[in-house]
Amino acid sequence: ALASLPSRETPLYISEQSAMFSTVHLRIKLPDGSRVTTNLVNSSSNDGTRSSVVKDRVEQDTLIFDRVVGIPAGRVQPDAYSAFQSFIREAETALRKDIVISVGQR
Repeated sequence: ALASLPSRETPLYISEQSAMFSTVHLRIKLPDGSRVTTNLVNSSSNDGTRSSVVKDRVEQDTLIFDRVVGIPAGRVQPDAYSAFQSFIREAETALRKDIVISVGQR
C-alpha cells in the first residue's frame, strides 16, 4: 500500500504507525523424507535508510527463515518515489515468495 500510486506530486509521509522494523529467525525441522523444492535465493534491497534482507536457507533437515525489514518513519519526496517503488516491489517479491516442501521424497 505504501507504493500503490503510479507517481506522486506531493511527498509520501510514512508515519510512526506505518514505520516498521521486523526481524524473523525461524527454524522449522522438516519431516523425515521431505525436502524443500523451491530454489532459495538471498535477496537484499535498499532505498536510503529503508532496507529488506532475505537469507532463507536449508541446513540439513531444517528450513530457516532469516529476514530483516526496516522502513523507518519519514518522507519520500516525489522525485525519489520511483526508486522507493522499486525497493518496495523487490522487497515484496522476496518476502512473499512461495516455498514448496515435498513430503515423502529425499
